[in-house]
Amino acid sequence: MIDFKKNISVIIPVYNRSASLLKAIESVLLQGELVKEIIVVDDASKDDIGDMIRRLNMPGIRYYRNTKNKGAAYSRNFASQKALGEWIAFLDSDDLWYENKLQLQCEAIIETDATVCYCGVDTSSGKPLIAKYYGEILTPLLKYGNIVTGGFSSILIKKNDFLAINGINERLYSRQDYEMHIRLGIKEIKYTCVKKPLLFFKTIGNDRITTNNRARIRGILLVYKLYKNFFISVNSRKCIKDIEELLRRLNQLKKYKTAQKLGFYFLNELRVSSILYFKMLITLCKVSLLKNKFIQ
Repeated sequence: MIDFKKNISVIIPVYNRSASLLKAIESVLLQGELVKEIIVVDDASKDDIGDMIRRLNMPGIRYYRNTKNKGAAYSRNFASQKALGEWIAFLDSDDLWYENKLQLQCEAIIETDATVCYCGVDTSSGKPLIAKYYGEILTPLLKYGNIVTGGFSSILIKKNDFLAINGINERLYSRQDYEMHIRLGIKEIKYTCVKKPLLFFKTIGNDRITTNNRARIRGILLVYKLYKNFFISVNSRKCIKDIEELLRRLNQLKKYKTAQKLGFYFLNELRVSSILYFKMLITLCKVSLLKNKFIQ
């Protein structure tokens, strides 16, 4: 049986969130003796995160500071290389775990012999997200999108599995967790989940990637290019929804000609699947209605 006691390294990347970081750390301390260490990686914050950590005077917290802003993906990858536990769990500095979050995930892993566990989530929008997919998750990921609820804050994963896929893709400006799950799915890594919410996940705020048009556009394009053949092989409706989102976001940025060119590029790419080709035609019609200038 797996021994999780003092065997989980908790990784918290942070940038300018000293107040919420303290609350995040407090929520980790509620997890008890499962936690071996908390690794805080400061992404060159303007806040004096280091001084705050030192004042806590807690030997179980290891603090690192990036010399310049390198992004959360780099910080998570860096910390995973430093982690002493055999398992790693991620927590965003503005999210909160509930008591026994890790305990319930460890029990699910032992019961199913999986090496990745995620969970349901309570959100600041008031709408809870319930976890439901487990086992082989590549097909639902490709068909329906990121079905792993809670972003990185939800995940408990065996460190060796994370390192074996070289961690998080730092080239991506968004969709980093989704792309990581696709790679784990291709490697046939087994997932399990705890259905009920075990964390509070912030979904509203200007610093969230989901509110950044350019970051989302780049993320959608790169994920499509990396896994186009996989999406086509399952006639992915999520692929079409992503393309529609991309075109809508380009319209919001008033990049009408770029949206038009990309729209017909995708239409030509998806000719190999009659189902996706037809859905793409419908998408072009839907998006063109948003702006009269779209076809000009």
